[in-house]
Amino acid sequence: MRPNWNLMPPVPDDVVGALGFPRNQAQLLFNRGLSSRREAQSFLTTDESQIHDPFLLTDMDSAVPRIGRAIADGERIGVFGDFDIDGISGTAVIVTGLRNLNANVTPYIPNRNRVEEGHGLNQSAIRFLASSGVTLLITVDCGSSDSDEVKLASSLGIDTIITDHHTVLDFPPALAFISANRPDSEYPFRSLAGVGMAYKLIQAVYQDAGLEEPSELLEFVALGTVSDVVPLQGENRYFVKEGLCRLNRTSVPGLSALIEASGYRGKELDTTALSFGLIPRLNAPGRLYDAEDARYMALNLMTTSDADSARYMAADMEVSNRRRQALTEEGVSQARAQVAKRWGRSSLPGIIMVGHSDWKPGIVGLIASKLVDMYNRPAIAVSVGESESRASARTVPGFSIFEPIEMKSELFVKFGGHQQAAGFTTSNAHLRTLADHFEAVSEGLFDSSAGDVPLDIEMKAGPSPVAKDLFDFTLELAPFGQSNPQPLFASEPLYVVNSFGVGSGKHLKFTLQDQGGSTWDAIAFRQGRRIREAAPGNYLNVAYRMELNTWRGSTNLQLVVEDFAPSA
Repeated sequence: MRPNWNLMPPVPDDVVGALGFPRNQAQLLFNRGLSSRREAQSFLTTDESQIHDPFLLTDMDSAVPRIGRAIADGERIGVFGDFDIDGISGTAVIVTGLRNLNANVTPYIPNRNRVEEGHGLNQSAIRFLASSGVTLLITVDCGSSDSDEVKLASSLGIDTIITDHHTVLDFPPALAFISANRPDSEYPFRSLAGVGMAYKLIQAVYQDAGLEEPSELLEFVALGTVSDVVPLQGENRYFVKEGLCRLNRTSVPGLSALIEASGYRGKELDTTALSFGLIPRLNAPGRLYDAEDARYMALNLMTTSDADSARYMAADMEVSNRRRQALTEEGVSQARAQVAKRWGRSSLPGIIMVGHSDWKPGIVGLIASKLVDMYNRPAIAVSVGESESRASARTVPGFSIFEPIEMKSELFVKFGGHQQAAGFTTSNAHLRTLADHFEAVSEGLFDSSAGDVPLDIEMKAGPSPVAKDLFDFTLELAPFGQSNPQPLFASEPLYVVNSFGVGSGKHLKFTLQDQGGSTWDAIAFRQGRRIREAAPGNYLNVAYRMELNTWRGSTNLQLVVEDFAPSA
């Protein structure tokens, strides 16, 4: 066991009895906070019983009649969604759901690459929507901190319904403010993503109209929920599980074209496929380009009924995604150079803040996420503009990045987010003050040097016992994500039969043999530099996940190695 391998506490004997599962299965359930047979069965079943009545959300009883009146009177309804996939997929939920009821709907997605728009409502968008004849505005994944914009909308004759899941900073004077994170909320589940809140609104509209549950929209809900990295428990777990089932047999032209372009046709989609295949491609055009067709491309792809148009858009997304990857890699390299020049690896601050004038606002969140992975501490990446700059912040488990940002609210043009991810726009004159502030508030919270990212090990178990007794059970724990990770095991010493680099040496592929003589294919992503440690003839202790790998029509169990260490 390496120092950064955190072996989770063993399941107590009384909990094993209460769960009613074999000890190793009980250990996995206990690690997920489950301690009774009822909780375990509910988690494993994940059916419609997980869904709560949308009218338990505060203000839903005000929002639904207003929407019904707007549909009946032919009013133009504006839907303002945030520009990330959580917001865009939520916008697709509301636009599609309302159009199915013959509503007159105008969607609006802000430009993430322009400082005057950015996250949240903005006054120019409000004026544009008012000039377009909008009299009812519904927000998706934004609005909790936009009181001034809501007041402007009201002065222009627009009623506003806010659906959001971010930290509530104030109470905007909206017709309805629908958020499970309201301090006065009694909704049973508080961890819905923005798209989940949007779905609850449409669910309530359909329920009020005596219509069946709009479960065909859960394909969009799955995409947004996975993209926003909210806990995959409770209602979120049902949304993603059911959404994945539908995605795997989708009849939505845009999603079908995207699956084809992403190389997943004929493969089983899971949360990993969404996170690394579909979602980055949906995000790419809006991250890179200012043009209107780029920022609306993901929404248009989700809502189009034209298969040919869908194929063209999916192909454009593929090209954009490759450019996004190149720009992100370049940005991360520049960020690492800044970190090395200013701090080295022996005196890192608690919160790393870096910036560059070449970074597009659309990729700073990706850069910040990469820095968190590399240095195991919160990171803020800044797109430096001529007079104002845009920043995205990401963090490590257990540390809220929103709180230190909120402490300096007076320095921001706008800001928002939640514990895991946040962002702000500020004058360049404040950047040095903010950098000093973030260093000061995080002093002493982390080791001064960059440590390895902690790995939570579910239990010690070799590949053969896992394959025989646990692998099938781990599949029942899916879908995997935040608060429900794919199980990670620590092996006994494994013998390296062979090893070699793949992906231009970036990744490490090897064959391992356990003490019973069974051999296992294994891959360690982004660890090609460690090939000497994994030379044939060595023994390694391995932190690994087990999954099915299909290659050229053949499927076998493969170890996905998160980390390894030499063994005597």
